[in-house]
Amino acid sequence: MASIVHEPRRARPFITARSGLADPPRSAALRALARRLALHLAVAGCLALPLIAALALRAYVFVPH
Repeated sequence: MASIVHEPRRARPFITARSGLADPPRSAALRALARRLALHLAVAGCLALPLIAALALRAYVFVPH
């Protein structure tokens, strides 16, 4: 029996971004600004949690019965 040898298939070329689809600098800058703002808000929220907890505990403890 003769075996049929197939040639290996050529690999597909990598798909590269066309210049029209690349992020314009303004969009990239806005995305970076939004990322920084989200990070700052997350840090501020984490820092504010102990303060809010302390105020809530103080209000709960020192409520006149």
